[in-house]
Amino acid sequence: MDSKDLKGLREASGLSQIEVANAIDYSGNSYNRIEHGHRPLPRQNIDALATGLNCTVEDIANTGTE
Repeated sequence: MDSKDLKGLREASGLSQIEVANAIDYSGNSYNRIEHGHRPLPRQNIDALATGLNCTVEDIANTGTE
């Protein structure tokens, strides 16, 4: 897994985009835009995303989505 890849973190957790989107209270389309770098991930959602992906906040920060 490439630690700089948000999709890689999600796939390593065995989750779909919809499952992650639900965990951070986003639509599937909104999460897709975050994962593909078309929309930033708001700081207030980073902890929830880390919990949902079973990774650390640092792992997410390393993806460059902040």
